[in-house]
Amino acid sequence: MLGTMSEQRRRRTGYRKLAIAVASVAVGLCQFARGWVAIDLRASSATGSAVIVNPQEVSGARVGDRITVDLVAHISDTDNDPSNDGFISGIGSIVSSGDPYFNALGTLRGSNVSPFDGAGSSRGLQVDLDGDGDLDVGGTDPNESAHYFAVRASTAPQAVLGNGLVIGTATFDVTGVTSAIAQTTLRFLPRSSGSFLWQEQGVFKAWPQGTGIHAGDVYWGQSVDVVQVTPEPTAVAMLGAVATFASALRPRRRDH
Repeated sequence: MLGTMSEQRRRRTGYRKLAIAVASVAVGLCQFARGWVAIDLRASSATGSAVIVNPQEVSGARVGDRITVDLVAHISDTDNDPSNDGFISGIGSIVSSGDPYFNALGTLRGSNVSPFDGAGSSRGLQVDLDGDGDLDVGGTDPNESAHYFAVRASTAPQAVLGNGLVIGTATFDVTGVTSAIAQTTLRFLPRSSGSFLWQEQGVFKAWPQGTGIHAGDVYWGQSVDVVQVTPEPTAVAMLGAVATFASALRPRRRDH
């Protein structure tokens, strides 16, 4: 027997309450999921012979050309509502790296942009972080925060809408190449000890997790490839002379 009508009504009411409780727990779990921040680099302008093929590739640069890139923050936005997401602060290094035999060398410089130029922001130190002979931006000691490129919103949090939020810029001045055709990759690397803070679904999150703040993750996102870098005309002439000399040493066919 299913019981009286009043018992069935009580049973249905209990089911509805249970369903509401389960839904509330599910919403809570979704709200406090770890979430993440990713920092992309995107090419925004280029001088000289350099041409931006797409935001992730610059082609045809020569020594003396300058490539400008934006640092762009993305938030996981698990509820598809960017209006309740915002970026507050982050820290890391900006590096250029390539194959030692086919590398494009250059000097990186970081710049802070408003409103991510608040107290604690830093353009970072110029230092060779990967031993390839050119200058990157950042540090090697995670305890020395002043060495790194750091951004902090002066009015936080800043909404992350659409295609991401520009939190800083950097320039790469091509200074040399190790071959006639070379390539280097520009990317942002989060500091290993963290210090990122953002807001997702109205909830503050941090990496690493802070006291009273929910934990999240931070990733380095898309990079920028600077490809088909050609040397200066004098270097091209030298390469041509070497090729001519090598050709002169080849055995020649004797006509009978």
